[in-house]
Amino acid sequence: IITAEKQSKNITVLNSVSGLIPIYYYCSGKARFCIADNFWDVVDYINPDETDMDINSIKEYMSIPFPLYDNTFVKKMKILLPNTKLIYDFGKDSISMDEIFDYEYDERNTAVPLSEILDSAYRKIDCLVEKIHAECGDITYGVGISGGLDSRIIPHFCKKNGLKTAGFIFGIKRPNRLFLSQDHRNAEKIADYYEIKMTEVKWTNRNLRKRILDELKYFPMGSAEFFKYEPNNDFDVLIHGGNGYVVGSSLPENIESMTECELIDSIRKLGIIFYPNSLFNLRMEKIIR
Repeated sequence: IITAEKQSKNITVLNSVSGLIPIYYYCSGKARFCIADNFWDVVDYINPDETDMDINSIKEYMSIPFPLYDNTFVKKMKILLPNTKLIYDFGKDSISMDEIFDYEYDERNTAVPLSEILDSAYRKIDCLVEKIHAECGDITYGVGISGGLDSRIIPHFCKKNGLKTAGFIFGIKRPNRLFLSQDHRNAEKIADYYEIKMTEVKWTNRNLRKRILDELKYFPMGSAEFFKYEPNNDFDVLIHGGNGYVVGSSLPENIESMTECELIDSIRKLGIIFYPNSLFNLRMEKIIR
């Protein structure tokens, strides 16, 4: 939601709790302000040169596939985080931000029975899918189906809330030319169970340069996925499971007072959650040090 007030000379922006639509903004401190839901629209407005590149932010992206804060590769160009209220004051040429809703971890609930936790999680996922449907409308929703946990859970809630879904799976259906891959076998079972039309997305011989340019265009702030990416026009909005970086995992509030070793340990623990016992953790720790 964006509002402009003539009398107070303020622009107010509210980003939803889900952060469904990516929002980028730029404030130069010289009476230049821009906000858009497309990364490259803001870049075109800024027209940056090499001196505008945020080297420290680039280093962060080299070690962790998502930003630690709200920075982008361009100085003074930021990501508007979910659940955030932004106010730009034209008169003062300044920005103020605050959380819309305040969330806190309640230690008193640590003894809640597992059955209640599962019921609560079920209701919250159901409510989230309902909100996505209300926000996006009666369009086609894409669901990646590989037979894993996401592709077992998401189609259930999509069907329950009346979302029109289109399933897809990447890869070679018969890698040994005779038998189905395990992923394809599981995907077909799930698609049949939920009555979802599934598309098998096959690899194409598009050259590497084309793949890289497509990824820069459609996924500029994410980790490299151009070996997995293939164009697909069967749906309007993709619904998928996100890791902790996407849904709000962050560093502790006392980061400013941390020693270097404490900082490294905190960042490394985030990586362990999503990349257990992998070389990624060792490489990430080495880069951070």
